[in-house]
Amino acid sequence: MAEMLAALVIDDDEDVRQAIAQVLEEAGYVVVQAPNGEEALKVAREQILPDVILLDIAMPVMNGWEFMSARLAWPELVETPVILMSGMGCAMHAAPRVGAVALLSKPCSSDDLLRTVARARASVQ
Repeated sequence: MAEMLAALVIDDDEDVRQAIAQVLEEAGYVVVQAPNGEEALKVAREQILPDVILLDIAMPVMNGWEFMSARLAWPELVETPVILMSGMGCAMHAAPRVGAVALLSKPCSSDDLLRTVARARASVQ
């Protein structure tokens, strides 16, 4: 039996979060969700350590940039590949500087989502 991979989807837009989760679940991922970075840290500590993180940038409470800084305090989470998700073109240049392995422009197709997640996973294997 294949190993179940866990994905953490962090986005304040519930519809976007649900759509991404559905695509990943249909591809065989166990998906946990959070509406902001603060909740995501709690989920990762208390529920499941993800194999990949999909992170929106613009969110209330704790945004994507703040999450990227906060995760540095947790060595296990630092090793997890992060895919930034944004509709902002400026994020493209910032992604590598903050430790993200990829940027996924929103909106994106299911194929783009799955290809980007596969590349992110391959980057740490």
